[in-house]
Amino acid sequence: MPGIPANITIAGRTPATIKGNLPPLINTLASARGGFRATGPAAPEFTVSKTDTSITALITNGYGAESYESRVGSGAWSAGLTVSGLTAETAYAMQVRGIDDVGAGAVASEIVTTNATPVVPAGVIFSDNYDAQDDFTSTMHIATASDEQQQRRSQGDILPTGYDWLYQTTAWSPEKGFPDKHASIEILAANADKARGGTGKSYVHWRESTANRRPSGWGSDAQLIKVLDADYEELYVEFYIRFSPNWYQREPGATRSGDRFGWASKLLRIGHWDRQGTIFNSQDEALNPRFFWDYKEDAFGLRNSFTFIEGPPGRNDKLDQGGSKNYQSMAAGRGVNGADAQVSDVINGGYVIDRVEDIEHEQVFGPTETWTKMGFWVKLNSAPGVADGQMQMWINDQRAWTETSLAWVKANPDNAMPKWNYVALGGNSNFLPYPDEDQFEDWCAFDDHIIRDSKPEGLV
Repeated sequence: MPGIPANITIAGRTPATIKGNLPPLINTLASARGGFRATGPAAPEFTVSKTDTSITALITNGYGAESYESRVGSGAWSAGLTVSGLTAETAYAMQVRGIDDVGAGAVASEIVTTNATPVVPAGVIFSDNYDAQDDFTSTMHIATASDEQQQRRSQGDILPTGYDWLYQTTAWSPEKGFPDKHASIEILAANADKARGGTGKSYVHWRESTANRRPSGWGSDAQLIKVLDADYEELYVEFYIRFSPNWYQREPGATRSGDRFGWASKLLRIGHWDRQGTIFNSQDEALNPRFFWDYKEDAFGLRNSFTFIEGPPGRNDKLDQGGSKNYQSMAAGRGVNGADAQVSDVINGGYVIDRVEDIEHEQVFGPTETWTKMGFWVKLNSAPGVADGQMQMWINDQRAWTETSLAWVKANPDNAMPKWNYVALGGNSNFLPYPDEDQFEDWCAFDDHIIRDSKPEGLV
């Protein structure tokens, strides 16, 4: 030992034995993590998103962490950033630590009180703001799915809580070997910037410009389906929607420079399913009546595209009232009590029905950060073959369309009157502006999804 002459003895020990028995001051090897100093990442910085039964940490600075573990109080650490199964209106010490190639690092903690249990308003059958959902993508579990495209809870497939079926045809995602791309459906804490209010989660629907087994152009598809426990004569469906900065039709005139028939994306289905056949294959004679709403822009500007398919299950005959509708001349008389539909022009003020030029995407759905409230109401006809069924549509609580003479169920030998029992958000897209090799993606996000057995009070 330097400074101690070799011939000096201290308490019967030589300098060599003194040196050999001194512990190291710092041991930074992974194998010595139980030693004197942890060598994982510094304590992460985070904010939180919470529900009545869960807390999710939203990392703002991970200090190099490659993954995370979380817990509340002195409970066991678990992988990920969400702790669920908690009690409403209770304070918890939410703890998070980062992990790198060395191991677990320092712990950050914040006292968080869970939300009160939400009160379900009268008439609400189902609602989801996605915040309490576990992280999920439509290709996350395809290795164990009973069918990669048609995933079904009753067959043991893992789906978001409360949903029953999922259909997807993702071409590019991390699980497909494209780490920088996305599954067709994402519900992720990492997408908080795509959630309403900038916190929590939403259902992000990625649209791909791909043939993907469908050269006709309907290759990109993603549907998340809620099957209702009962059948209803009428249903009201509400959600908020936002479109990505690079949404193809956001650019003025984008579609009009290409295919004159434009590109369309099914975003809502309301229908009847016989609870036996497949809910996706209309040839299986398990469906109808059905209603579709498509987002569309073509050579004549932004459109509403409606499809009305009559019941009972069997043939897929469409009613004449469907088709691609503009927001101007075709919306005359389609508002409240036969007045013109009055949908606000977000960009120019006034109403889009009064504009002379073709309507562009942002006039109805606003700039990049805009969330648009959508509402749809369908009501069956009073008896088979009687043309008094209805459909109404709202954009930001303004009546955008009205139908009052729909024979949703035609006359039939059994006098059957099948009712509404499922709702699907998302759908397939006729979308091929770019070749597959470009791997172009854009997205729309759904949030605050509600299904009711009647229209909300005060909505006209």
